[in-house]
Amino acid sequence: MARLTLCLTAALGVAAAPLAAQSPACDSVFFPRGDGWTQDTLFLAIDGGYGLRPVDEGQAQFTLTLLADSLRLPQPLPLPPIAGKLFGDRAEKKGDRNIHHVSQAFAAEGIILFGAKGELKQVVLTQTSLVPTVDAALLDALKRAAAADVFRPYADAARGVGGSVFVQLRTLPIPKFGERVSIKEQFEARDRSLIAPPLRSERMMTRGGSAVLPLRVLRVPIVTATLAASERKSGPRPAFPQGELDRSFDGTVHVEFVIGTDGRVLPGTLRLADATTYGYAAALVRSLERSEWNPAMAGSCPVAQHMAYTFTFEVR
Repeated sequence: MARLTLCLTAALGVAAAPLAAQSPACDSVFFPRGDGWTQDTLFLAIDGGYGLRPVDEGQAQFTLTLLADSLRLPQPLPLPPIAGKLFGDRAEKKGDRNIHHVSQAFAAEGIILFGAKGELKQVVLTQTSLVPTVDAALLDALKRAAAADVFRPYADAARGVGGSVFVQLRTLPIPKFGERVSIKEQFEARDRSLIAPPLRSERMMTRGGSAVLPLRVLRVPIVTATLAASERKSGPRPAFPQGELDRSFDGTVHVEFVIGTDGRVLPGTLRLADATTYGYAAALVRSLERSEWNPAMAGSCPVAQHMAYTFTFEVR
């Protein structure tokens, strides 16, 4: 008997969505609290990727420093339509509504792919911040850095089997998922969207280490929102991969995504952070792409919500 366990490990906030039609009254649904300001750190993060031998932490930090020199962010830096941090342990109550205090934030990610000879194969964006100028700045910096051989330690680490390295630009904290499992597989980027795992069921190759470089401190407003997003019916129900089921093989998948005002996962926001096998990752990605949610609300206006999500497959 197979059991699927859903764990929403972090409902990180709500945000005005740019991709769904809204009434003029909903164009600006977030209202600063007046005294509500906070400081967030904008940082670059490098993820060791899949298929790579571990890269020394000092080399990783040096790579980030060189990459930061290539990063030309728009000035002033625009806040994207994503709120990422909840403030306070409990929501305030106003009538029949819960009032949440959140700050706007963003996360974007790109991938650099290397072949078995260490050659550069592809540089693409894998997660959008929903701010085109920020996405373009990150992608341009990655291409400049790759052309300048900044990622040479990772290219060398990929020799023999090929591999990939991920770079994130974010103010959102990296989610602390409910469970952590070892990454055992290499993903490949296709087009400019999600890392699409091949439909195989082998365990993944070991993932390399990570490093973080703070870039600047941002002063951002704390804003007010109301109802959080919720799953319709029982939420996403991915098909249990037959290979894992036949072998009684448990697995876990961790993802980040944004639920839009229409209750669907916004294209380009789905980031596959961790998975035990190709089969489990592919099953959950397909399911999330078809899933329907009740969108978050700010008063009477639907808004988009950034979420971190853990899904566990258990064979009983």
